[in-house]
Amino acid sequence: MNWFERSAKRDAELARGVDADLVRDNRWRFKWAWATYALGFLLMALGGKIHVSDAWRLILFVPGAVLFALGFLLNQWAQHERWFLRRPEPEEPPSILKDDVE
Repeated sequence: MNWFERSAKRDAELARGVDADLVRDNRWRFKWAWATYALGFLLMALGGKIHVSDAWRLILFVPGAVLFALGFLLNQWAQHERWFLRRPEPEEPPSILKDDVE
């Protein structure tokens, strides 16, 4: 089978619900990634917009930057997981290389 056929087969398997728990967990990871992005951005923006002392600005900026970086890492993890889940099965080796056990 060529790559397109194997990819279509894997898409059909995912549509039937194969690895549904892994797909659900990965969707959860994407949601948390975007939530931490947004919260981190909000904290950093809040620290920059309101007029408070430098200590409070640092208190808002550092956790915001950490949350933003955590959101980036979670997003990368989810993207790699999605790539792994959607990857078709490897192609079978040529018959000359298979062991004939009969």
